Amino acid sequence: MRNIDAADIRARLGIKTVTIFPGNSALGKPSLHSLAQLCRGEARGRTAADEITLFKSVGTAQRRPGRGRAGVRRGGLTRGLASGYARPHPTAAHNTVSTPPERTIRYYWEDFPTGSVREFGAMPVTREAVLAFAGQFDPQPFHLDDAAAEASLFGRLSASGWHTCAMTMRMMCDDYLLESSSLGSPGIDHLKWLKPVYPGDTLSVRFKVLEARSMGSRPDVGLIRSHWEVLNQHREVVLSMDGWGMFRRRPGAQPQQPQ
Repeated sequence: MRNIDAADIRARLGIKTVTIFPGNSALGKPSLHSLAQLCRGEARGRTAADEITLFKSVGTAQRRPGRGRAGVRRGGLTRGLASGYARPHPTAAHNTVSTPPERTIRYYWEDFPTGSVREFGAMPVTREAVLAFAGQFDPQPFHLDDAAAEASLFGRLSASGWHTCAMTMRMMCDDYLLESSSLGSPGIDHLKWLKPVYPGDTLSVRFKVLEARSMGSRPDVGLIRSHWEVLNQHREVVLSMDGWGMFRRRPGAQPQQPQ
């Protein structure tokens, strides 16, 4: 039996667009039945897809963002990533070049003075998202299996701490980062997971600026040191972290500290 290639998928499964990213292995014949189930809409009642992306290095196939949550891997089906948010798409490994949308900058370094506080977010934690993230990035048994979770210190299925960090990052982006002059971060000084995060929780963020100063080598850039707390629906702090952010200064601003 020969391996499956893009032409096979298009011809035999009726998929209009097939993209195969570079990897070190090809999809084998055992994947074809699972691919057929997914693409023909036979897998768990999901609708048929007309576009599919294959990742040869791990032998997986996923629908493109917006096509549903299902994915396929050798030997069976696996879930996609968290509901409601686009999946990572490795465009760097592909010839497609996309132009990012134009941004309206509302927040510059001057808008984050020392002592300022903002609270935001209402991120629901779903069982599907917990399993999907853990399955791909943190496959420890207590994040994937109910019995293992019950026998663990967490008592029941809980989200990976890195999943909590990822959800925090998304809330930060949605509230201010994507409308800011953010230039990234040089790092995190402190991170603690204080309480488990469970499916059914709803998370929010409390953000406080601890320090704001200009960058000596770049007068057009300012640094802020911040403290973040992530709270559940009971107002319990489940995560805390301190770190730095770099922001471009407002055009025409004088070289002084924000007040």
